[in-house]
Amino acid sequence: MGVSASAEVLQAQLLMDEVKDDALEKLTDMDRRKYFGASGKADMRQVTSKMASQMYLFTSVEDLLETNLDFDQVIQPRHKYTAMCLIAKLPPSIRLMIRNHTGPEINVSHMAMGDDMCKCLSDLPMVTSLNVRNNRLTDSGIGALVHVCLNKDDLTMLDLSENKVRTTGYRMSFLYRVQVDGDAAAALAEYVAAPSCALTELRMNMSDVDDGEVLGFAQALHTNTSLRTLELSRNLIGNAEMMNVVKPDMITGSAPHSAS
Repeated sequence: MGVSASAEVLQAQLLMDEVKDDALEKLTDMDRRKYFGASGKADMRQVTSKMASQMYLFTSVEDLLETNLDFDQVIQPRHKYTAMCLIAKLPPSIRLMIRNHTGPEINVSHMAMGDDMCKCLSDLPMVTSLNVRNNRLTDSGIGALVHVCLNKDDLTMLDLSENKVRTTGYRMSFLYRVQVDGDAAAALAEYVAAPSCALTELRMNMSDVDDGEVLGFAQALHTNTSLRTLELSRNLIGNAEMMNVVKPDMITGSAPHSAS
C-alpha cells in the first residue's frame, strides 16, 4: 500500500510539472516583460495610473476600459481586475497582476484581500497554482473565485485554508454559527466534479467545513479523476455526532452501533 501511495504522489507531481512546463512554454518574450519582474511592475503602474486619472468620471468597468485604454494594448484580465478595483475603491493587489519570478504560481496568502477584491477577478491566465490562504474570504468571495476556476482546465493546486467555506442550511454545531446562508461548499463540490477540473491538490484546512458540507465533496470524488490530495484538517467534521444524543436515529460519520 505504501508503494502504491508513493506512486500516486509521484504521478501527481509529474502531472503538475507537465502543466507548469506547458504554461511556461506558451510565454512569449512580451508576456515575460509584461507579467513578471521589474518591467512588469512598471508596465502595470502605467496602466493603473492612466485608469485612475479619469476613473471618477465613470461608473462602470466597461466605460473606464474603453475610455482610458487608448494606448496600444490589448485589454487583458489584469486590466479588467484593476478597473474593477478602482470602481470599487479598492487597492489592487500587485501579487495578482505581477509575479516576481517567471512561473505559473500565484501566492497571495495572508493578504487580507476580502470578498470584494476577490469579486474583481475575471480570469486567471497562465496560473496553475493559486494560494489564497487566510484572506478573510467567506461565501461570496469563494463563490466568485470558484466561478473563475470553472473556466480553467489547467489549475492543478488550490489552497483555500483558513477561509470560511460554507453551505446553505443549518450548522449542527453548538460552538459556532447556528445558521449560515451561503453555498460556497456546494459550488466547490460542483467544481471538483466538473469535467474541466484538473486539480490534483485541494487544501481547505481550518475552513469551517462540517459534516453536511464534506458530503458534497465525497460525492464529487465519485466523478473526479484528477484529485490526489484533499486536506481537511481542523474543521468541524464530526460535530454532528452530538446530535445523536437527541436524535439517535440520525446517521453521522461514525459506524452504526450494532444492537446487543
